[in-house]
This record gives sequence, C-alpha cells and structure tokens, in this order.
Amino acid sequence: MIKKRIYLVSIIAILFVILTCVYAFVIAPLLKVDNDEEPITLLEGEAFGEGSSLLMFEYIPRENIQSIEVFNSYGNYKLFYDSNEKDFFIEGYLNAPYSKEMISSLIVSSGYTV
Repeated sequence: MIKKRIYLVSIIAILFVILTCVYAFVIAPLLKVDNDEEPITLLEGEAFGEGSSLLMFEYIPRENIQSIEVFNSYGNYKLFYDSNEKDFFIEGYLNAPYSKEMISSLIVSSGYTV
C-alpha cells in the first residue's frame, strides 16, 4: 500500500515539474506583451478605429451621411438621408422596397472606412 502511494506521489511530482516547464518555456512567452514597439504615425486624414484598426477617414455616424452615390455594372443610383424619417431613400424612387441589411452594410462601409 505504501509503495502505491509513493509511486502515485512521484508521478504527480513528475507531472507537476513537466507542466511547470511547459508553462515556463511555451505558454508564458506566448502571453508576453511586447511594449517596445514604435508608435504608428498616421497620415493626414487617417484615424484609429475600434480594436486598433486603421481608418482611411474618421468615423462618420449614420446621421451625418447626407447621401451615398453608387456606380456599378448595373447602373448608378443615389441614396439620401431624410432627417424627418431618420432613414435612407433611393433618389427618384421614394417608395421602392430595398434590403435594409444591404443598405445598412453600405452605410457602415461608407462611414467606417477600414
């Protein structure tokens, strides 16, 4: 019985030493934060976004976007913001149905230029 306990304690001690070495030589260097980096210099008009992403222009909220013009292979159209309705509409087609998700994605992409 005592031999089994000694064997079990020695296995636990060996596992502890192995896991301590794995942590010290593998995991700890991965967790180390390197603060010796040079600060990033921004060009004129650039800004930092959320999560340290670099923006081409400063973030523009939805309410500050007056209009968005789209030119593609299907033609061109213009979306404008109506402050009374607090929504975007297609110029010339005020009652035209459109995908709110796609327009929302376009607005976010226009205001948050990564």
